[in-house]
Amino acid sequence: VTETGIMNDLRLSMDILTRFRLKGFNLSIDDFGTGNAMYEHLRRIPFNELKIDQSFVSKCLEQKKALAIVEQTISLARRLGMETVAEGVESKAIEYVVCALGCNVGQGYFYSRPMPFDNMVQRHWQVAT
Repeated sequence: VTETGIMNDLRLSMDILTRFRLKGFNLSIDDFGTGNAMYEHLRRIPFNELKIDQSFVSKCLEQKKALAIVEQTISLARRLGMETVAEGVESKAIEYVVCALGCNVGQGYFYSRPMPFDNMVQRHWQVAT
């Protein structure tokens, strides 16, 4: 769910998301920090995971402000009992930084380029055997 998607109809979004959580679904807020979400939404909406936008993650080695945003977002998510995903992990150095900050999962070209589902399944079986 993106921040801007929630803002279109907050009441309806809250109703639907709460029903999903009651049925056991985990929810992730995508592209955190780029939309109109406010901390109030993190408090009220039952998310399990916060995905840190790649615009911050990919710049965290070269821009102190981007690094501070990534660091504080991970810290905030941890305090709220949420898992974190760093989008835009493009290098081993970025992976090292986000892992050192306590991020739970990395996502980006460093791990894999986008691929069709069948290729992913085939690749998974090759790695697993």
